[in-house]
Amino acid sequence: MNKENNSILYDVFVSYSRSDYKNEDGDIIPGNIISQIKKVLEENNISYWIDENGISNGDEFAKLIPSNIRSSEIFLFVCTENSVKSRWVTRELGVADLWGKRIIPFICDNSYMDDSVSMYTTSLDRIEYYSNPQNSLIRLASSIKKYTIDVHKKAVYDEISALEEQIYLLHLQQKDLLNRIIEKKQDLGEDTKQCPVCESQCGISDYYCHKCGWLFLPYSNRLTGPEKAEENSRLLSAMSIWKGDELKVQKDAEIGRLAQIISDLGAQIQKMKEGGDGIKQKEQLSPILLKLINNMVRVEGGDFIMGATDEQINPESDEKPISKVTISSFAINKYEVTQAEWEYVMGENPSVFKGDNNPVDSVTWEECQAFISRLNTLTGMKFRFPREAEWEFAARGGIKSSGCQFAGTNDAEEVAWCTVNSSNSSHPVGQRKPNELGLYDMSGNVWEWCQDWFAEYSETTKTNPIGPSTGSLRILRGGSWLSSIRSCRISNRHYSAPTDKDNNIGLRLAL
Repeated sequence: MNKENNSILYDVFVSYSRSDYKNEDGDIIPGNIISQIKKVLEENNISYWIDENGISNGDEFAKLIPSNIRSSEIFLFVCTENSVKSRWVTRELGVADLWGKRIIPFICDNSYMDDSVSMYTTSLDRIEYYSNPQNSLIRLASSIKKYTIDVHKKAVYDEISALEEQIYLLHLQQKDLLNRIIEKKQDLGEDTKQCPVCESQCGISDYYCHKCGWLFLPYSNRLTGPEKAEENSRLLSAMSIWKGDELKVQKDAEIGRLAQIISDLGAQIQKMKEGGDGIKQKEQLSPILLKLINNMVRVEGGDFIMGATDEQINPESDEKPISKVTISSFAINKYEVTQAEWEYVMGENPSVFKGDNNPVDSVTWEECQAFISRLNTLTGMKFRFPREAEWEFAARGGIKSSGCQFAGTNDAEEVAWCTVNSSNSSHPVGQRKPNELGLYDMSGNVWEWCQDWFAEYSETTKTNPIGPSTGSLRILRGGSWLSSIRSCRISNRHYSAPTDKDNNIGLRLAL
């Protein structure tokens, strides 16, 4: 599978000892770790290069191995008793370090690594196979996919930056031509021009109207076809905004609609608790659904700064730039959806880590939508995914936020099940401390799907942002039992295809 960058041909270069793969007769050893790694890479459509037969000639090594390391994004070092003693593996590590490749040590046993090997691996994130084989292979695939996505994003941003530079140069040329046109008109005695939006008189050299902001295009009279239609649409929109006609009506209607939703929200939850004339009578619902409804927590709306704020140590690039966001009041469940709740609604339990009170795992975004649809039919309510901005606002503690790095604290282990304390498994919901709003497991346990498609942040101030209308990756938030402490920060973002599932992915409900 070729990459868009012609110099990169593979996602992964697999460095290993041939003794761990084939015996002296050249036959593949049954159940060997190399075959397991190849299988998980192929199942996840991760391209790789591997020397199947081993290289014994120094000249061949000098020609073949370095070029393929250079042509790969990631250097996967399969660390075993045999590989740490191999002089070829040491050379490969040196080449990978020289080319600045991301080195992933995949530790298969407790082999001692001498200085020639450990100098390349001691400071890196290690994946230990021997402690939990199945989960380590899942984690390996997940780590590789996230890194290759990040690399691709950087390449695209580099292309965007180059295009922006070209546009800037064209802008300078355009500005020079506009100045020449202005000079010609001034020679003819023209000093003013009328704004077509607010009809005010502007100077002949003005690029935009200082009253309404209309951008003048001196060549607009030459536009034809689709370009002319687009310019007419721009003019009509600007006039509508300036006059306050249709736009004001739509804005007032939207404000009224949001106010009604907020008003109805508290009433619906209270009626369900009291068994009054709610959407469904209390006696019509099972105890498990009543408990789910009673666990909804109202989040008072307000303003907050979204993204890599000062307390978020060592943030990822996709957490920037920060921006001011206004969120209207909504409700969110204090717990992640449990396996008991999922099984009651869907009739089956797809989770790997079984337990009625454990969060449901191994569910795709699309499967979660089906769950929400059935739940709404059963309850008559309007449950949904939280929006990404809503999720972060709630995780930060809403208007009660104490400005912590994790959900309610700066000590991750107080609130999160993650790699340092999870024993490679999810845990029953609500066992760690809650945040300022009484919400549990907003950091750690399982990743939580959000409604939004993934998009890069911008600095613009936003009100109830809903993200792009289309995309290929849906947002996940919160970190999981498999995540590092850093990944459980409340501003950390993750994303995956809506058809993807993993044993560290679940959901939380909003209203």
